[in-house]
Amino acid sequence: MLYRCPSQSTFDEQMQQCVNKRTVSDIFPFDNDPQFRRVANFVIATSSPNTYDKKISSHQFSLSSSATKRMESISVKKSDYSYENRKEKLKIDSMKRMSGINDNEVEQGVLWSNNYPIIKLSDTPVLEQKTYINARANGRNTYKSLPINENLYRRVNQLKNQNPNLKTLLGVGGWNMKSEAFSAVVRNVEKRRAFIFDTINYLRKHNFDGFEADWEFPGSRGGNSNDKYYFTTFLHEFKQAAIAQSLVTGKPRLLLAAAVAAGREIVTTAYEVEKISKILDFINIMTYDFHGAWQNRTGLNAPLYQQANDFGEEALLNQDFGVALWLKQGAPAHKLVLGIPLFARTFLLARSNINDLRSPVIDNGAEGPFTRSAGFLSYFEICLLQTDNSWQIHSIVPGAESQYMFRGKEWVSFESLESVRKRAAYVVANSLGGMFVWSLDMDDFIGSFCHKGAYPYIKNSLSLLPSTMLSYL
Repeated sequence: MLYRCPSQSTFDEQMQQCVNKRTVSDIFPFDNDPQFRRVANFVIATSSPNTYDKKISSHQFSLSSSATKRMESISVKKSDYSYENRKEKLKIDSMKRMSGINDNEVEQGVLWSNNYPIIKLSDTPVLEQKTYINARANGRNTYKSLPINENLYRRVNQLKNQNPNLKTLLGVGGWNMKSEAFSAVVRNVEKRRAFIFDTINYLRKHNFDGFEADWEFPGSRGGNSNDKYYFTTFLHEFKQAAIAQSLVTGKPRLLLAAAVAAGREIVTTAYEVEKISKILDFINIMTYDFHGAWQNRTGLNAPLYQQANDFGEEALLNQDFGVALWLKQGAPAHKLVLGIPLFARTFLLARSNINDLRSPVIDNGAEGPFTRSAGFLSYFEICLLQTDNSWQIHSIVPGAESQYMFRGKEWVSFESLESVRKRAAYVVANSLGGMFVWSLDMDDFIGSFCHKGAYPYIKNSLSLLPSTMLSYL
């Protein structure tokens, strides 16, 4: 069971603790905007993330008759949002998913940030222990998994019917998982082999093409000092098992990837870069989160290059250095995939009249009405903000190729469509393996917030990449 912050606070993903909520309406004054109300009503009509108690807010946005008609046109209707009625509906929805849903039926729903869905499909805890592994060996958990959503897996992999070249990988890990479970598994021969065996069978059962290890990070956050050596061993054994399984079955070998850090200190501690680069099929470098309110000053989330006035450690906090770090330690360029954030980092300034880069901050910025995480906004929420002309927008070029904006004490670092295009050009110029985004649900998925069509950031990224990039796939 997951812990829920008190009603007057929210969970901060970087500080890993509950922090006081700040008023959203002051930052997002869009109650009269039909599109805002429609999506907000849909979000409020679903269960809150990371919670399983009965204290569900009764607050709803009031809707005009015209807004209600628009909702009905996309099958989002007003209804009784009491806990008991919603609980019963969610149980019915869960039963429908488990029994199978007609392929022609389109489900309404949104997968949200921070590794948790807003819509709770059943009363099953989000994190559930596996029963076929000794989960309490040495007084620690080994590994856990999300409840199976076979319908989601089926729908994702059916996209291969539209694009036969599509490869789908299932990732395990993430920031919230930390290191303890990973470390416990990879250090024990039997647990390591059991995990590899079960994972390969699971991937084949659900028609995935590979596995991504998202361990954040070996040797830190609850891990052990020699994690990086065991991580190499784990990856080597996984690939060998995948090769053996391919030879026996005649199926293509499962792909193996990893999501890795871009900071020098973590890379040095966490990875045997040259060794794992030979094992992995591709490497997703998380070239974002270089700055945040945890540093007590404003900074850019994902600057492309070092700026002229960056010195010392500050000069290392950019995407170009992250890529160069992996290249210098032996990773081939065609295996490196540049990470693009489809989210913004927000800050609360100490003084509203001191609002440049590196200005002092006292807290995370306000949470967004949809992502609902302090210090964090999706890009479609940024588009909502920018409908208010009181925000002052600044571009940092040349060098960082990023943007920031502020209003009063609120300060936001984000990327524009133009800066995303420049990242795509960087990938091509440096013969990298490609780009990945975190995450799909942060883009303008319905095209009504930014008014540039659905998924404008992702489409602009892909449109500049050559159709045939240097790759072994």
